[in-house]
Amino acid sequence: MSRDTVETAPYIAFAKRILRAAGKRVGDGDDFDLGELIALRTDLEDAIAAAVAGIRAQGQSWAYIGSGLGISRQSAHERYGSISNEGNGTSLDHKSTGLERER
Repeated sequence: MSRDTVETAPYIAFAKRILRAAGKRVGDGDDFDLGELIALRTDLEDAIAAAVAGIRAQGQSWAYIGSGLGISRQSAHERYGSISNEGNGTSLDHKSTGLERER
């Protein structure tokens, strides 16, 4: 299985810095922005689900994915097992992954 080299760690570190800064800005600002910050939780769960779908599309096992998520193989499969890749896009079944939108 071939995989392009992706420098994910610096990208994730950048995202963490942005999230921390967003929390501080909301804390210093208007409480109505708190809802938008909370909505990022759903976006993050969607990103994780898309990553799981991509990793599965590469042929990785549920044990491998569970290890990366810090949960068991069975828990990973139960939470993300209904995710499927369709062509170039990822189809996410939010009901079965517990990722219902709050917006």
